[in-house]
Amino acid sequence: MIKIKTKKKVIRGEKVREIIEVTGVILQESLPKSYFETVPYIEKGRFNSGKEYVSIFLVNGVGGRTLEAGEQFGEKAWEETFLPGIKKAGEKLHQLRIQEKQLKEDWEGEETFVI
Repeated sequence: MIKIKTKKKVIRGEKVREIIEVTGVILQESLPKSYFETVPYIEKGRFNSGKEYVSIFLVNGVGGRTLEAGEQFGEKAWEETFLPGIKKAGEKLHQLRIQEKQLKEDWEGEETFVI
């Protein structure tokens, strides 16, 4: 479960959400490869320095948007684009996990070939 803590602000007369903290995002190497084949998806990884990052990708071929402390989103974009994208990415991962569980039940085990 992803948790995103935000702070609501008014900047220059506009409603803005500032990311305070993002938790519960699974590292990229622990997710099914097929999760990253289509958008939306959320990516958590590590820079060479070891620092972790979290980004959301909403459009194929377009770079992701960072979901890090201090990042700001207009309320309209947050409600109409980013929050629905985050929810869809979570739902997609849930479905892939169900498929993965079924595949393990159907496929894993030992097999003996006698030739």
